[in-house]
Amino acid sequence: MAKLHNIEELAEQTAADISSSPSAWTSYLDTAAQLYRYPFSDSLLIHAQRPGAIACASMQVWNKKMNRWIKKGSKGIALIDDTGPANRLWYVFDIADTRVLSRSRMPFLWQIPERHRDEIRKDLIDTYGLKEKTNQFHEMLFNIASSLTAIEMESAMDGIENHVGDSPLRNQEKSNVRDTFRHLYYRIHNGAGLGTFRGIGKQPVLTA
Repeated sequence: MAKLHNIEELAEQTAADISSSPSAWTSYLDTAAQLYRYPFSDSLLIHAQRPGAIACASMQVWNKKMNRWIKKGSKGIALIDDTGPANRLWYVFDIADTRVLSRSRMPFLWQIPERHRDEIRKDLIDTYGLKEKTNQFHEMLFNIASSLTAIEMESAMDGIENHVGDSPLRNQEKSNVRDTFRHLYYRIHNGAGLGTFRGIGKQPVLTA
């Protein structure tokens, strides 16, 4: 079993590693996009220990709720529970660590299948009053995200600058802080299965 101080050190080192280059950061975002229900601290440690994870849960959830059993010899992914008077470790397992039984359930994976895109596209056009229709679903999603970001960014930046404290955003150029928030779109895009999004920190390139 992992020791608490080892996992705390792993979290600290991984945070430094993923911020060392655009490729390292986008690699982390690929993991985080699959684990959108987990906070940063948990997705960071899952990425460090199991970067290919796509659906994680505790042994109790897999056994009781999903009726899937953990494979013998599987190693749990250690996470830090800081909600009590003292930090402690708890463990989750990826779906790859489970075996299927007769009544096993499949977890919900965040995707937008091709068969649903026409209906979603129509809703987006109606909701946002889009005048130009595009055949590229991911371009439509990116344009909407860009437009909403432009509307909200200035007021959001004022609030962010007042609360960066001693975080890595301190003393950063405003353009760099803006790029940080573009990463949220990367998570949405790749996590929804819409292809590959490249160009973090520069003009983006979208490929289906």
